Amino acid sequence: MADANGASGIPGQGFPYQASKEDPVKFLQSQEQMARELEIKVQTVKLMQEEIKFCYRKNGVNHYQACKEVTSKYMAYIRDPYFNWIKPAPSDE
Repeated sequence: MADANGASGIPGQGFPYQASKEDPVKFLQSQEQMARELEIKVQTVKLMQEEIKFCYRKNGVNHYQACKEVTSKYMAYIRDPYFNWIKPAPSDE
């Protein structure tokens, strides 16, 4: 169930810039911004995965030690509780 601003309170739902549906221009802009931010997150994850693959192939059996920093950075990024949120993190408000 959404509140008056269109936010549902469920992670991954709602709008990052609370635009009312009565103003179609701002509503569309908020939808476009949401899509852009999601695409940036997806592409960032893909780049990190490619970096990990390259590191694994380069270091072979030593990848546990050599790629630990890269893998830790990737895991911290995707395990962030606000990674899949469309809404800004509470600290941003």
